[in-house]
Amino acid sequence: MEKRYQVFISSTFQDLQTERQRVSEVLLRAGCFPVGMEQFPAADEEQFEFIKRVIDQSDYYILISAGRYGSIHPETGLSYTEMEYDYAVERGKPIIRLLHKDPFKTLIGESIEPTDEGRAKLLAFQRKLQEKRLVAFWGSSSELQLEATLALGEIQRNKPALGWIRPNTQQIESNELQSNSLDTQTLAREIGYQNLRSQIVPNRMRLSHNSIKSTSMFGSALSKFDCDLCNGDTFITIRNANAQREMPCPKCEDEGRV
Repeated sequence: MEKRYQVFISSTFQDLQTERQRVSEVLLRAGCFPVGMEQFPAADEEQFEFIKRVIDQSDYYILISAGRYGSIHPETGLSYTEMEYDYAVERGKPIIRLLHKDPFKTLIGESIEPTDEGRAKLLAFQRKLQEKRLVAFWGSSSELQLEATLALGEIQRNKPALGWIRPNTQQIESNELQSNSLDTQTLAREIGYQNLRSQIVPNRMRLSHNSIKSTSMFGSALSKFDCDLCNGDTFITIRNANAQREMPCPKCEDEGRV
């Protein structure tokens, strides 16, 4: 059966928005569900705790790295991107690493770390990434898409994940039947009520009524009878030329007898 996979995309954001979009397109063409910070809702909870839950739910993890190290977490001193990567490794997620070929020579402006400290952290992080398998290098958006396509195919072959399977028609119909069916106790109560009603209603109709019998301008007649369930209140029978409807005793209805 055909599967769909959820893939978490991790990267610095402002400098790699176009690249994230290109990788998302690759995933969508492959029948995968890309998720990342673009889909994160505004929440009061600590940001990284939410990110970890999304990584846990994902089948694969893709890291895109270029010339920025990223925002630093105030407690760990690491960038959120590196923390996400470390957590994915800890959880045993299959990872695709897409590294820029030479960011410090070809990237300029806001696409590159402005400080020596930031560059040092980025270089150390990239060395860590290259210690693992499935590392691909890119220099342009088109190269990034090609490398992402090749790496995705390889990781799906070598590390198949659980994924999502769309239920077939028979499964859907079976689930609907189960959800719409009554449980045994409910069914027994319904049968008992119908049996009781079949015995009581004819008796009601034989009772004399002295309360109300009137005809409206529409030709309907309202009749009130003493209720023989509680021996106290009344029920109403509405008759006209086309239909007959019986309204239950309000007291019995409130107390759950009908």
